[in-house]
Amino acid sequence: MTGALSAADINSYLAATGWSRRPESWRGAAVWDHGGGHELLVPEKPDLVDAPRRIRELVAVLARVEERSREEIAADIGAPMADVHWYRSPVVPPGGRAGLLDAAAALGGVQTVLGAAARAAFDGPRPVFEGAPPRAVRELLGRVWIGPSDLLTVRVPVHDDELGRRTLILLRRATLLLREAVAEMDATGDIAVFDRLVGEGVSADLCAALARFAGSDAEAPFEVGFRWARGLPSAVPAGSVVFPAGTGLLLRRVAHRLRRLHQTGLIGEDPSPGFDPVTREI
Repeated sequence: MTGALSAADINSYLAATGWSRRPESWRGAAVWDHGGGHELLVPEKPDLVDAPRRIRELVAVLARVEERSREEIAADIGAPMADVHWYRSPVVPPGGRAGLLDAAAALGGVQTVLGAAARAAFDGPRPVFEGAPPRAVRELLGRVWIGPSDLLTVRVPVHDDELGRRTLILLRRATLLLREAVAEMDATGDIAVFDRLVGEGVSADLCAALARFAGSDAEAPFEVGFRWARGLPSAVPAGSVVFPAGTGLLLRRVAHRLRRLHQTGLIGEDPSPGFDPVTREI
């Protein structure tokens, strides 16, 4: 994969990750410095004889500096227009080796989480999503790709339209609010605190899917993370949301509650399909 990395993408990645470019070049290569005495040469012309070797060495240095795999570094360099979304979970063991059932649960969980967030971003919040998802949501999910990483890393392209970015911004806010509600539930014992989050994009679908990342017994802690494409910066802070042990069991209860309240008409659907998850306005 490193052979396909362009000088422009490498330079933009280095600029976004704290490297400093020197004003002068060396033998047709850009020179970059980093704290700790690290130096990198980025060949500006791909037809240079030693360009592939230099790029491999460059990725190896970045892997040591960032303490991540070469494959993950190369994937990030080559995707300047993709937001990154990840899960740290007992169903995603270090090294990427997972049992078949855990892997299926993890991938199914990602699809449902993103699908629920995308439908809330596209159509507006609902307690429960029924029927087939809109075409725009299906197309977004079709463009998403996974890995490579020890985490379950999801890359959401943001080239063509804003639905991908709106989906992850909504999902980030929803997970933050869910974590706060979990703490409030622990303090008060009132599960109704989750009901008001429907208007923020929390649905039964989302809660049930997130619960999968707590493991087969739904009791382990797990983490959901977000990082924005360097080619399309966001004012929304990047970062991760850590859910404590026992959250999975609680989210299963919340999903059941939201479905029951929806069926009995105690929670209605937001009538405003133009809902904007960033400004919270129509």
